[in-house]
Amino acid sequence: MIRIRLSLSPEETGDLALAAAKKLRISPEEVRFLTVERRSVDARRQVRLDFTLRLDAGAREKDLLRRGLAEEDRESVLPALSFGDIPLPHRPVIIGGGPAGLTAAWLLAREGYRPLLLEQGQPVEQRVLDTEHFFDTGELNERSNAQFGEGGAGAFSDGKLNTRVRNPRCARILKTWADLLGAPEIASDARPHVGTDRLRILLPRLRNEIVRAGGTFRFGCRADRFQIRDGEISAVVLESGETIPAEAVILAPGHSARDLQLNLLDQGILLEPRPFAMGVRIEQDQSWLDRLQYGRYAGHPALGAASYSVSCRVGDVSVHSFCVCPGGQVVNASSENTRLCVNGMSNAARDSGIINGALVVSVNPPEGASPLWGVDLQRAVEHAAYEAGGGGFRAPAQSVGDFLSHGQGRPFSGILPSVRPGAVPCDLHRVLPESLTGPLEAALMRWDSAMPGFASPDAVLTAVEARTSSPVRLPRNEENGQSVQLSGLYPAGEGAGYAGGILSSAADGYLQAERLMTRFARPERSNDVG
Repeated sequence: MIRIRLSLSPEETGDLALAAAKKLRISPEEVRFLTVERRSVDARRQVRLDFTLRLDAGAREKDLLRRGLAEEDRESVLPALSFGDIPLPHRPVIIGGGPAGLTAAWLLAREGYRPLLLEQGQPVEQRVLDTEHFFDTGELNERSNAQFGEGGAGAFSDGKLNTRVRNPRCARILKTWADLLGAPEIASDARPHVGTDRLRILLPRLRNEIVRAGGTFRFGCRADRFQIRDGEISAVVLESGETIPAEAVILAPGHSARDLQLNLLDQGILLEPRPFAMGVRIEQDQSWLDRLQYGRYAGHPALGAASYSVSCRVGDVSVHSFCVCPGGQVVNASSENTRLCVNGMSNAARDSGIINGALVVSVNPPEGASPLWGVDLQRAVEHAAYEAGGGGFRAPAQSVGDFLSHGQGRPFSGILPSVRPGAVPCDLHRVLPESLTGPLEAALMRWDSAMPGFASPDAVLTAVEARTSSPVRLPRNEENGQSVQLSGLYPAGEGAGYAGGILSSAADGYLQAERLMTRFARPERSNDVG
Protein backbone atom coordinates (compact mmCIF):
# COMPACT_ATOMS: atom_id res chain seq x y z
CA MET A 1 0.00 0.00 0.00
CA ILE A 2 1.07 3.57 -0.73
CA ARG A 3 -0.25 7.00 0.20
CA ILE A 4 -0.72 10.09 -2.00
CA ARG A 5 -2.20 13.56 -1.57
CA LEU A 6 -4.51 15.26 -4.04
CA SER A 7 -5.97 18.76 -4.26
CA LEU A 8 -9.03 18.85 -6.53
CA SER A 9 -11.74 21.27 -7.54
CA PRO A 10 -15.31 20.15 -6.71
CA GLU A 11 -15.82 19.11 -10.35
CA GLU A 12 -12.80 16.78 -10.22
CA THR A 13 -13.96 14.72 -7.23
CA GLY A 14 -16.31 12.38 -9.09
CA ASP A 15 -13.69 9.72 -9.88
CA LEU A 16 -10.87 9.59 -7.31
CA ALA A 17 -9.29 6.50 -8.84
CA LEU A 18 -8.92 8.35 -12.14
CA ALA A 19 -7.46 11.41 -10.37
CA ALA A 20 -5.02 9.22 -8.43
CA ALA A 21 -3.91 7.39 -11.58
CA LYS A 22 -3.36 10.71 -13.33
CA LYS A 23 -1.11 11.97 -10.53
CA LEU A 24 0.85 8.70 -10.42
CA ARG A 25 1.08 8.54 -14.24
CA ILE A 26 -0.35 5.05 -14.39
CA SER A 27 -3.53 3.66 -15.93
CA PRO A 28 -6.72 3.60 -13.79
CA GLU A 29 -6.77 -0.20 -14.11
CA GLU A 30 -3.53 -0.36 -12.10
CA VAL A 31 -5.26 1.20 -9.06
CA ARG A 32 -6.47 -2.05 -7.54
CA PHE A 33 -7.75 -0.70 -4.22
CA LEU A 34 -8.34 2.84 -2.98
CA THR A 35 -9.63 4.32 0.26
CA VAL A 36 -9.91 7.89 1.52
CA GLU A 37 -7.79 8.36 4.62
CA ARG A 38 -8.53 12.07 5.02
CA ARG A 39 -10.70 14.67 3.30
CA SER A 40 -10.88 18.41 3.95
CA VAL A 41 -12.19 21.55 2.28
CA ASP A 42 -9.88 24.53 1.68
CA ALA A 43 -11.78 27.69 0.70
CA ARG A 44 -9.15 30.28 1.61
CA ARG A 45 -8.32 31.40 -1.94
CA GLN A 46 -10.12 29.11 -4.32
CA VAL A 47 -12.35 26.22 -3.35
CA ARG A 48 -10.39 22.97 -3.28
CA LEU A 49 -10.91 19.57 -1.70
CA ASP A 50 -7.75 18.06 -0.25
CA PHE A 51 -7.50 14.26 -0.07
CA THR A 52 -5.05 11.82 1.45
CA LEU A 53 -5.56 8.46 -0.27
CA ARG A 54 -4.30 4.96 0.52
CA LEU A 55 -4.11 2.67 -2.47
CA ASP A 56 -2.72 -0.56 -3.84
CA ALA A 57 -0.81 -0.20 -7.08
CA GLY A 58 0.64 -3.70 -7.11
CA ALA A 59 4.05 -4.17 -8.72
CA ARG A 60 4.22 -0.46 -9.66
CA GLU A 61 4.55 0.68 -6.05
CA LYS A 62 8.34 0.33 -5.72
CA ASP A 63 8.87 2.43 -8.82
CA LEU A 64 6.35 5.07 -7.68
CA LEU A 65 8.08 5.33 -4.32
CA ARG A 66 11.52 5.55 -5.94
CA ARG A 67 10.33 8.39 -8.19
CA GLY A 68 8.84 10.31 -5.25
CA LEU A 69 5.28 10.15 -6.61
CA ALA A 70 3.93 8.46 -3.48
CA GLU A 71 4.75 7.80 0.16
CA GLU A 72 5.07 4.47 1.88
CA ASP A 73 1.92 3.68 3.89
CA ARG A 74 2.95 3.48 7.51
CA GLU A 75 -0.19 3.27 9.57
CA SER A 76 0.14 4.44 13.15
CA VAL A 77 -0.57 1.63 15.59
CA LEU A 78 -1.68 1.99 19.17
CA PRO A 79 0.70 0.51 21.74
CA ALA A 80 -0.23 -2.97 22.86
CA LEU A 81 -2.49 -3.15 25.89
CA SER A 82 -0.95 -4.25 29.17
CA PHE A 83 -2.75 -5.95 32.04
CA GLY A 84 -2.18 -5.77 35.77
CA ASP A 85 -2.14 -8.51 38.35
CA ILE A 86 -4.29 -7.04 41.12
CA PRO A 87 -7.39 -9.24 41.41
CA LEU A 88 -10.82 -7.76 40.75
CA PRO A 89 -13.32 -9.57 42.97
CA HIS A 90 -16.13 -7.60 41.29
CA ARG A 91 -16.60 -6.32 37.76
CA PRO A 92 -15.59 -2.70 37.07
CA VAL A 93 -18.40 -0.15 37.24
CA ILE A 94 -18.79 2.74 34.81
CA ILE A 95 -20.92 5.71 35.85
CA GLY A 96 -22.34 7.58 32.85
CA GLY A 97 -23.43 6.48 29.37
CA GLY A 98 -21.96 9.35 27.35
CA PRO A 99 -19.03 9.06 24.92
CA ALA A 100 -16.42 8.51 27.65
CA GLY A 101 -18.41 5.88 29.53
CA LEU A 102 -19.53 4.01 26.41
CA THR A 103 -16.03 3.89 24.97
CA ALA A 104 -14.57 2.69 28.24
CA ALA A 105 -17.27 0.01 28.42
CA TRP A 106 -16.57 -1.06 24.83
CA LEU A 107 -12.83 -1.52 25.43
CA LEU A 108 -13.24 -3.21 28.81
CA ALA A 109 -15.86 -5.59 27.44
CA ARG A 110 -13.67 -6.52 24.45
CA GLU A 111 -10.84 -7.37 26.82
CA GLY A 112 -12.94 -9.62 29.06
CA TYR A 113 -13.62 -7.29 32.01
CA ARG A 114 -17.44 -7.53 31.71
CA PRO A 115 -18.13 -3.93 32.87
CA LEU A 116 -21.37 -2.75 34.44
CA LEU A 117 -22.51 0.64 33.08
CA LEU A 118 -24.89 2.76 35.18
CA GLU A 119 -26.84 5.56 33.45
CA GLN A 120 -29.45 7.66 35.21
CA GLY A 121 -31.23 8.37 31.91
CA GLN A 122 -32.91 6.07 29.42
CA PRO A 123 -31.77 4.10 26.34
CA VAL A 124 -31.67 6.35 23.30
CA GLU A 125 -34.92 4.95 21.89
CA GLN A 126 -36.93 6.00 24.98
CA ARG A 127 -34.84 9.11 25.47
CA VAL A 128 -35.82 10.43 22.04
CA LEU A 129 -39.50 9.98 22.90
CA ASP A 130 -39.09 11.73 26.26
CA THR A 131 -37.18 14.63 24.73
CA GLU A 132 -39.59 15.08 21.83
CA HIS A 133 -42.45 15.15 24.36
CA PHE A 134 -40.62 17.94 26.19
CA PHE A 135 -40.07 19.85 22.94
CA ASP A 136 -43.80 19.56 22.16
CA THR A 137 -45.26 20.30 25.59
CA GLY A 138 -42.63 21.88 27.85
CA GLU A 139 -43.09 19.00 30.31
CA LEU A 140 -39.55 18.10 31.40
CA ASN A 141 -38.37 14.67 32.52
CA GLU A 142 -35.35 15.60 34.64
CA ARG A 143 -33.79 12.17 34.14
CA SER A 144 -34.35 11.73 30.39
CA ASN A 145 -33.76 14.77 28.22
CA ALA A 146 -31.20 16.45 25.95
CA GLN A 147 -28.54 16.14 28.68
CA PHE A 148 -29.22 12.79 30.35
CA GLY A 149 -29.54 9.37 28.78
CA GLU A 150 -27.62 7.03 26.51
CA GLY A 151 -25.14 8.99 24.40
CA GLY A 152 -24.87 11.94 26.77
CA ALA A 153 -25.36 15.54 25.69
CA GLY A 154 -23.74 14.78 22.33
CA ALA A 155 -26.73 12.70 21.24
CA PHE A 156 -28.69 15.95 20.81
CA SER A 157 -26.01 17.96 19.03
CA ASP A 158 -24.46 18.30 15.61
CA GLY A 159 -22.56 15.05 16.11
CA LYS A 160 -19.21 16.60 15.22
CA LEU A 161 -16.33 14.18 15.71
CA ASN A 162 -13.39 16.48 15.10
CA THR A 163 -11.01 17.36 17.91
CA ARG A 164 -7.85 19.38 18.39
CA VAL A 165 -6.51 16.60 20.61
CA ARG A 166 -3.78 14.65 18.81
CA ASN A 167 -4.46 11.18 20.11
CA PRO A 168 -3.95 7.91 18.22
CA ARG A 169 -6.96 6.49 20.05
CA CYS A 170 -9.21 8.81 18.04
CA ALA A 171 -8.56 6.95 14.78
CA ARG A 172 -9.42 3.61 16.43
CA ILE A 173 -12.66 5.03 17.81
CA LEU A 174 -13.68 6.66 14.53
CA LYS A 175 -12.98 3.45 12.62
CA THR A 176 -15.16 1.49 15.04
CA TRP A 177 -18.05 3.93 14.76
CA ALA A 178 -17.70 4.16 10.98
CA ASP A 179 -17.88 0.35 10.71
CA LEU A 180 -20.93 0.16 12.97
CA LEU A 181 -22.73 2.77 10.87
CA GLY A 182 -21.45 1.63 7.48
CA ALA A 183 -20.27 5.21 6.94
CA PRO A 184 -16.55 5.15 6.02
CA GLU A 185 -16.40 8.93 5.56
CA ILE A 186 -16.60 9.33 9.35
CA ALA A 187 -13.10 7.89 9.61
CA SER A 188 -11.68 10.03 6.80
CA ASP A 189 -13.20 13.53 6.87
CA ALA A 190 -11.02 16.16 8.51
CA ARG A 191 -14.16 17.41 10.26
CA PRO A 192 -16.29 14.27 10.53
CA HIS A 193 -19.97 14.79 11.22
CA VAL A 194 -22.41 12.07 12.22
CA GLY A 195 -25.59 14.06 12.75
CA THR A 196 -28.19 13.54 15.45
CA ASP A 197 -30.18 11.13 13.31
CA ARG A 198 -27.24 8.79 12.70
CA LEU A 199 -26.11 8.96 16.34
CA ARG A 200 -29.48 7.46 17.24
CA ILE A 201 -28.65 4.54 14.95
CA LEU A 202 -25.07 4.16 16.18
CA LEU A 203 -25.83 4.06 19.90
CA PRO A 204 -27.97 0.86 19.98
CA ARG A 205 -25.43 -0.88 17.74
CA LEU A 206 -22.60 0.10 20.06
CA ARG A 207 -24.65 -1.03 23.06
CA ASN A 208 -25.24 -4.41 21.42
CA GLU A 209 -21.50 -4.79 20.75
CA ILE A 210 -20.78 -4.16 24.42
CA VAL A 211 -23.47 -6.57 25.63
CA ARG A 212 -22.28 -9.32 23.23
CA ALA A 213 -18.78 -8.93 24.66
CA GLY A 214 -20.01 -9.36 28.24
CA GLY A 215 -20.96 -5.84 29.36
CA THR A 216 -24.18 -4.96 31.17
CA PHE A 217 -26.28 -1.77 31.12
CA ARG A 218 -28.57 -0.49 33.85
CA PHE A 219 -30.63 2.52 32.76
CA GLY A 220 -32.73 4.71 35.05
CA CYS A 221 -30.09 4.00 37.67
CA ARG A 222 -28.40 6.96 39.39
CA ALA A 223 -25.17 6.63 41.34
CA ASP A 224 -25.11 8.96 44.35
CA ARG A 225 -21.98 8.27 46.37
CA PHE A 226 -19.20 5.80 47.17
CA GLN A 227 -18.30 3.52 50.01
CA ILE A 228 -14.64 3.98 50.91
CA ARG A 229 -12.34 1.74 52.91
CA ASP A 230 -8.78 2.79 53.81
CA GLY A 231 -8.60 5.32 51.00
CA GLU A 232 -9.86 2.87 48.38
CA ILE A 233 -13.25 2.66 46.74
CA SER A 234 -15.20 -0.40 47.82
CA ALA A 235 -18.73 0.16 46.48
CA VAL A 236 -21.06 2.45 44.54
CA VAL A 237 -24.21 3.50 46.39
CA LEU A 238 -27.26 4.17 44.21
CA GLU A 239 -29.98 6.73 44.81
CA SER A 240 -32.28 3.82 45.68
CA GLY A 241 -29.96 2.79 48.51
CA GLU A 242 -28.69 -0.30 46.68
CA THR A 243 -24.98 -0.94 47.12
CA ILE A 244 -22.89 -2.33 44.25
CA PRO A 245 -19.48 -3.67 45.36
CA ALA A 246 -16.66 -2.38 43.16
CA GLU A 247 -12.91 -1.97 43.47
CA ALA A 248 -12.58 -0.09 40.16
CA VAL A 249 -14.94 2.67 39.00
CA ILE A 250 -14.72 4.88 35.90
CA LEU A 251 -16.60 8.08 36.72
CA ALA A 252 -17.83 9.68 33.47
CA PRO A 253 -20.97 11.57 34.53
CA GLY A 254 -21.18 14.30 31.89
CA HIS A 255 -20.98 18.06 32.39
CA SER A 256 -24.54 18.42 33.76
CA ALA A 257 -24.52 15.86 36.59
CA ARG A 258 -24.89 18.60 39.19
CA ASP A 259 -26.55 16.52 41.91
CA LEU A 260 -23.73 13.97 41.77
CA GLN A 261 -21.13 16.75 41.96
CA LEU A 262 -22.80 18.09 45.10
CA ASN A 263 -23.00 14.62 46.65
CA LEU A 264 -19.32 13.96 45.97
CA LEU A 265 -18.39 17.29 47.52
CA ASP A 266 -20.49 16.51 50.60
CA GLN A 267 -18.67 13.18 50.86
CA GLY A 268 -15.31 14.93 50.89
CA ILE A 269 -14.26 14.06 47.31
CA LEU A 270 -11.97 16.77 45.97
CA LEU A 271 -13.48 18.99 43.23
CA GLU A 272 -11.98 22.10 41.65
CA PRO A 273 -13.61 25.01 39.78
CA ARG A 274 -12.41 25.45 36.22
CA PRO A 275 -12.91 28.00 33.41
CA PHE A 276 -15.87 27.58 31.07
CA ALA A 277 -17.95 29.83 28.78
CA MET A 278 -21.52 31.10 28.47
CA GLY A 279 -23.49 33.11 25.95
CA VAL A 280 -26.19 32.70 23.32
CA ARG A 281 -27.08 30.76 20.17
CA ILE A 282 -27.17 32.69 16.90
CA GLU A 283 -29.28 31.55 13.92
CA GLN A 284 -28.28 32.83 10.46
CA ASP A 285 -29.17 32.12 6.84
CA GLN A 286 -27.13 29.13 5.61
CA SER A 287 -27.10 30.31 1.98
CA TRP A 288 -25.40 33.57 3.05
CA LEU A 289 -22.43 31.64 4.45
CA ASP A 290 -22.31 29.16 1.55
CA ARG A 291 -22.03 32.05 -0.92
CA LEU A 292 -19.49 33.88 1.21
CA GLN A 293 -17.19 30.85 1.53
CA TYR A 294 -17.74 28.91 -1.69
CA GLY A 295 -18.75 31.55 -4.24
CA ARG A 296 -19.94 29.90 -7.46
CA TYR A 297 -19.58 26.48 -5.85
CA ALA A 298 -22.20 27.24 -3.17
CA GLY A 299 -24.56 24.29 -2.95
CA HIS A 300 -22.19 21.84 -4.68
CA PRO A 301 -22.86 18.33 -3.27
CA ALA A 302 -19.15 17.65 -2.79
CA LEU A 303 -18.91 20.55 -0.34
CA GLY A 304 -22.04 20.39 1.78
CA ALA A 305 -23.13 23.21 4.07
CA ALA A 306 -20.42 25.71 5.03
CA SER A 307 -19.40 26.33 8.62
CA TYR A 308 -17.31 28.91 10.48
CA SER A 309 -15.10 29.35 13.51
CA VAL A 310 -14.61 32.84 14.93
CA SER A 311 -12.86 34.25 17.97
CA CYS A 312 -11.57 37.54 19.35
CA ARG A 313 -10.61 39.18 22.60
CA VAL A 314 -12.71 41.92 24.12
CA GLY A 315 -10.85 43.45 27.02
CA ASP A 316 -9.66 40.63 29.24
CA VAL A 317 -12.13 37.99 28.02
CA SER A 318 -12.26 35.70 25.01
CA VAL A 319 -15.36 35.56 22.83
CA HIS A 320 -15.64 32.67 20.41
CA SER A 321 -17.96 30.40 18.48
CA PHE A 322 -18.64 26.91 19.75
CA CYS A 323 -20.45 23.85 18.37
CA VAL A 324 -21.50 25.49 15.10
CA CYS A 325 -24.29 23.49 13.44
CA PRO A 326 -24.70 24.09 9.68
CA GLY A 327 -28.20 23.36 8.41
CA GLY A 328 -29.42 22.63 11.91
CA GLN A 329 -31.67 23.95 14.64
CA VAL A 330 -31.51 25.25 18.20
CA VAL A 331 -32.69 22.76 20.83
CA ASN A 332 -33.93 23.22 24.35
CA ALA A 333 -31.23 21.47 26.40
CA SER A 334 -32.75 22.08 29.84
CA SER A 335 -32.38 19.38 32.48
CA GLU A 336 -33.69 21.10 35.63
CA ASN A 337 -37.11 22.54 36.31
CA THR A 338 -37.23 26.37 36.27
CA ARG A 339 -33.80 26.54 34.60
CA LEU A 340 -33.47 26.93 30.83
CA CYS A 341 -30.49 26.43 28.53
CA VAL A 342 -30.10 25.80 24.81
CA ASN A 343 -27.80 23.89 22.49
CA GLY A 344 -27.56 23.26 18.75
CA MET A 345 -28.01 20.13 16.68
CA SER A 346 -28.33 19.04 13.07
CA ASN A 347 -29.09 15.88 11.14
CA ALA A 348 -26.61 14.28 8.77
CA ALA A 349 -28.07 16.09 5.73
CA ARG A 350 -27.64 19.54 7.33
CA ASP A 351 -30.48 20.79 5.18
CA SER A 352 -32.62 23.09 7.39
CA GLY A 353 -31.38 26.20 5.56
CA ILE A 354 -30.31 27.80 8.86
CA ILE A 355 -26.87 27.68 10.50
CA ASN A 356 -26.70 28.08 14.26
CA GLY A 357 -23.75 28.37 16.57
CA ALA A 358 -22.95 29.25 20.15
CA LEU A 359 -21.32 32.65 20.67
CA VAL A 360 -19.84 32.46 24.14
CA VAL A 361 -17.73 34.53 26.54
CA SER A 362 -15.02 32.99 28.69
CA VAL A 363 -15.78 32.78 32.40
CA ASN A 364 -12.90 32.39 34.86
CA PRO A 365 -13.51 31.50 38.51
CA PRO A 366 -12.14 34.13 40.92
CA GLU A 367 -9.25 33.19 43.14
CA GLY A 368 -10.46 31.15 46.08
CA ALA A 369 -13.78 30.29 44.43
CA SER A 370 -15.74 27.36 45.84
CA PRO A 371 -15.65 24.13 43.78
CA LEU A 372 -19.22 24.65 42.55
CA TRP A 373 -18.89 28.39 41.87
CA GLY A 374 -19.40 27.85 38.15
CA VAL A 375 -22.40 25.57 38.68
CA ASP A 376 -24.04 28.21 40.87
CA LEU A 377 -23.47 30.86 38.18
CA GLN A 378 -24.86 28.60 35.45
CA ARG A 379 -27.95 27.89 37.51
CA ALA A 380 -28.56 31.58 38.24
CA VAL A 381 -28.34 32.59 34.57
CA GLU A 382 -30.46 29.62 33.46
CA HIS A 383 -33.15 30.57 36.00
CA ALA A 384 -33.14 34.14 34.67
CA ALA A 385 -33.62 32.78 31.15
CA TYR A 386 -36.50 30.59 32.30
CA GLU A 387 -38.23 33.50 34.02
CA ALA A 388 -37.73 35.79 31.01
CA GLY A 389 -39.49 33.25 28.79
CA GLY A 390 -42.52 33.34 31.06
CA GLY A 391 -42.29 29.71 32.18
CA GLY A 392 -43.13 26.60 30.24
CA PHE A 393 -39.52 26.45 28.96
CA ARG A 394 -40.10 29.00 26.20
CA ALA A 395 -36.69 30.52 25.47
CA PRO A 396 -35.92 34.25 25.50
CA ALA A 397 -34.73 35.42 22.07
CA GLN A 398 -34.00 38.65 20.20
CA SER A 399 -33.00 39.68 16.68
CA VAL A 400 -29.38 40.74 16.27
CA GLY A 401 -30.47 44.17 15.05
CA ASP A 402 -32.63 44.69 18.14
CA PHE A 403 -29.87 43.38 20.43
CA LEU A 404 -27.24 45.74 19.02
CA SER A 405 -29.59 48.75 19.20
CA HIS A 406 -30.70 47.83 22.75
CA GLY A 407 -34.29 47.41 21.64
CA GLN A 408 -37.05 46.06 23.84
CA GLY A 409 -37.45 42.71 22.11
CA ARG A 410 -39.78 43.27 19.18
CA PRO A 411 -41.62 40.41 17.41
CA PHE A 412 -39.47 38.43 14.97
CA SER A 413 -39.73 39.45 11.31
CA GLY A 414 -36.76 37.73 9.67
CA ILE A 415 -35.36 34.39 10.76
CA LEU A 416 -37.71 32.73 13.23
CA PRO A 417 -36.27 30.99 16.31
CA SER A 418 -36.31 27.22 15.84
CA VAL A 419 -36.16 26.30 19.54
CA ARG A 420 -39.06 24.29 20.91
CA PRO A 421 -41.51 24.48 22.60
CA GLY A 422 -41.12 28.10 21.51
CA ALA A 423 -39.40 31.44 21.96
CA VAL A 424 -40.47 34.75 23.47
CA PRO A 425 -39.16 38.13 22.18
CA CYS A 426 -37.09 39.62 25.01
CA ASP A 427 -34.46 42.27 25.67
CA LEU A 428 -31.53 39.96 26.31
CA HIS A 429 -29.70 42.77 28.11
CA ARG A 430 -32.26 42.30 30.89
CA VAL A 431 -31.81 38.54 30.92
CA LEU A 432 -28.03 38.10 30.78
CA PRO A 433 -25.37 39.89 32.84
CA GLU A 434 -23.49 42.76 31.21
CA SER A 435 -20.32 40.68 31.52
CA LEU A 436 -21.80 38.56 28.69
CA THR A 437 -23.81 41.05 26.62
CA GLY A 438 -21.09 43.72 26.39
CA PRO A 439 -18.40 41.42 24.93
CA LEU A 440 -20.98 39.78 22.65
CA GLU A 441 -21.96 43.17 21.15
CA ALA A 442 -18.34 44.09 20.46
CA ALA A 443 -17.55 40.67 18.97
CA LEU A 444 -20.59 40.70 16.67
CA MET A 445 -19.47 44.00 15.13
CA ARG A 446 -15.88 42.76 14.63
CA TRP A 447 -16.99 39.53 13.00
CA ASP A 448 -19.42 41.41 10.76
CA SER A 449 -16.52 43.52 9.48
CA ALA A 450 -14.53 40.41 8.62
CA MET A 451 -17.53 38.40 7.34
CA PRO A 452 -20.12 40.86 5.96
CA GLY A 453 -23.57 39.72 6.95
CA PHE A 454 -22.50 37.90 10.13
CA ALA A 455 -24.44 40.39 12.26
CA SER A 456 -27.41 40.62 9.91
CA PRO A 457 -30.25 42.43 11.70
CA ASP A 458 -32.57 39.53 10.83
CA ALA A 459 -30.40 36.90 12.55
CA VAL A 460 -31.69 35.68 15.92
CA LEU A 461 -30.03 35.24 19.31
CA THR A 462 -31.49 32.71 21.78
CA ALA A 463 -30.48 32.44 25.45
CA VAL A 464 -28.87 30.91 27.27
CA GLU A 465 -25.96 28.72 26.09
CA ALA A 466 -24.53 27.70 29.47
CA ARG A 467 -23.32 24.09 29.15
CA THR A 468 -20.33 24.44 26.82
CA SER A 469 -18.16 22.40 29.19
CA SER A 470 -17.96 21.33 32.79
CA PRO A 471 -17.23 24.14 35.28
CA VAL A 472 -15.83 21.49 37.64
CA ARG A 473 -12.82 19.17 37.53
CA LEU A 474 -12.21 15.99 39.54
CA PRO A 475 -8.40 16.02 39.99
CA ARG A 476 -6.64 12.82 38.97
CA ASN A 477 -3.11 11.49 38.91
CA GLU A 478 -1.97 11.76 35.31
CA GLU A 479 0.39 8.81 35.63
CA ASN A 480 -2.21 6.22 36.61
CA GLY A 481 -5.48 8.10 35.95
CA GLN A 482 -6.86 7.59 39.45
CA SER A 483 -8.38 10.21 41.70
CA VAL A 484 -5.68 12.00 43.69
CA GLN A 485 -7.40 10.98 46.91
CA LEU A 486 -9.38 7.83 46.16
CA SER A 487 -7.68 4.73 44.84
CA GLY A 488 -9.72 2.79 42.28
CA LEU A 489 -11.70 5.83 41.06
CA TYR A 490 -10.95 6.88 37.46
CA PRO A 491 -12.52 10.27 36.53
CA ALA A 492 -13.10 10.50 32.78
CA GLY A 493 -14.46 12.66 30.03
CA GLU A 494 -16.02 16.08 29.83
CA GLY A 495 -17.95 15.91 33.09
CA ALA A 496 -14.74 15.19 34.98
CA GLY A 497 -13.08 18.18 33.34
CA TYR A 498 -10.75 16.31 30.95
CA ALA A 499 -12.34 16.68 27.52
CA GLY A 500 -14.39 19.04 25.38
CA GLY A 501 -16.56 17.24 22.85
CA ILE A 502 -17.71 13.84 21.67
CA LEU A 503 -14.45 12.48 20.29
CA SER A 504 -12.10 13.88 22.91
CA SER A 505 -14.41 12.50 25.62
CA ALA A 506 -14.44 9.10 23.95
CA ALA A 507 -10.64 9.12 23.70
CA ASP A 508 -10.37 9.98 27.40
CA GLY A 509 -12.71 7.12 28.27
CA TYR A 510 -10.53 4.79 26.20
CA LEU A 511 -7.42 6.05 28.01
CA GLN A 512 -8.96 5.57 31.45
CA ALA A 513 -10.04 2.04 30.55
CA GLU A 514 -6.43 1.32 29.49
CA ARG A 515 -5.17 2.64 32.81
CA LEU A 516 -7.64 0.52 34.74
CA MET A 517 -6.54 -2.61 32.89
CA THR A 518 -2.88 -1.79 33.47
CA ARG A 519 -3.54 -2.09 37.21
CA PHE A 520 -6.20 -4.78 37.49
CA ALA A 521 -6.29 -8.34 36.19
CA ARG A 522 -9.27 -9.60 34.23
CA PRO A 523 -12.09 -10.71 36.57
CA GLU A 524 -12.69 -14.42 36.94
CA ARG A 525 -15.85 -15.64 35.20
CA SER A 526 -17.25 -16.93 38.49
CA ASN A 527 -17.02 -13.53 40.17
CA ASP A 528 -19.88 -11.16 40.92
CA VAL A 529 -21.77 -9.98 37.85
CA GLY A 530 -23.39 -6.87 39.36
